[in-house]
Amino acid sequence: LPPAFFDGGKRGVALLLVTCPCFSVALVAICMLWFPYAALKVAVRVARWQRVVPGRDLLGPLLVATTLVWSALFKHNPLPSRRLESYTGRWLHAVFSLAFYFVGVRSPRNLDPTAGAITPPGCGVVHTETVADGVHVLTRCYRDGLGSVNACVVIRHADYLLIYNPIRCSPEVYRKFRDPAAFRVVVVLGN
Repeated sequence: LPPAFFDGGKRGVALLLVTCPCFSVALVAICMLWFPYAALKVAVRVARWQRVVPGRDLLGPLLVATTLVWSALFKHNPLPSRRLESYTGRWLHAVFSLAFYFVGVRSPRNLDPTAGAITPPGCGVVHTETVADGVHVLTRCYRDGLGSVNACVVIRHADYLLIYNPIRCSPEVYRKFRDPAAFRVVVVLGN
C-alpha cells in the first residue's frame, strides 16, 4: 500500500475506512465508462490488424474515464468536502499503483554497474537535432505505460545556456552542450 495510507495515524485509517464506500461508488462509475471504451479501442485495433498496447489501449481510456468521473463527483461538485476527496483519492492512488505496476509503468532507477550512475527508465535513446546555430532539440520516447515522446530545447547564446522542458536522461547528454563562456544556466520547466 502507498505510504499516504498511513498518514494521520489511527484517525487517518478510520477516515480511510469511512471513505471506502464513496470510493466504491466512484470506482463502479469509472469502470462503467472504462470497460466499453477500452473494449471498443481494442476491437478497433484488432479489426485493423494493429498491435494492442496495454498502456495506450487500456490505461489511456482508464485515465480518461477517471478524469471524467473524478471531476463530476468531486472537483465540480460543491457537496463533498476536500477531506473526502483527499481520502478517496488515496484509495484511487492505491488501485492505480497496482494497475500501473502490473501493466508495466514501473520506473525503478537501475544502477549502471559500469558507470555507477543512476539511469532513468525509458527506451534509452535520446535523439538530438540541431535546428539552428546554438539551438538543439532533444527527444526521448517512453514506451512504458502510455508511450509518450518528450522534447527538450537547448539554446546556447552569449553567456547563458537555456534548457527548456528538460527530459530525463543522463547528465552527459546535457554536458555536451556546455560552453566555457556560458556563465549562467537557466532551466525552464514547461507545462
